[in-house]
Amino acid sequence: MLQFRIICIIQLLRKLLEAGKNVICEKPFTLKYNEALELFEIAEDKGLILIEAITNQYQKNYLDIKDNLNKIGEIRLVECNFFLNFLQDTKHLKMEL
Repeated sequence: MLQFRIICIIQLLRKLLEAGKNVICEKPFTLKYNEALELFEIAEDKGLILIEAITNQYQKNYLDIKDNLNKIGEIRLVECNFFLNFLQDTKHLKMEL
């Protein structure tokens, strides 16, 4: 995991995508819509993945729980783990040794 200022992130993301790398980026990607659009177009043209690190409040399972909170009752503790098995869907997996 690398941490950069937003100005450097745009340049780094562009270089990673142009080098054929899939990218998961912590938000914000960019400060301007047209910059983000450019990055997504590069990713799409090269058949790469460019995604923001998981934002749970828009995931279906989170929305289902939120919509049913009144049925669940008083919540005292929430512990969550997230796991996505990318190895099951190898079409997005590009590895170099």
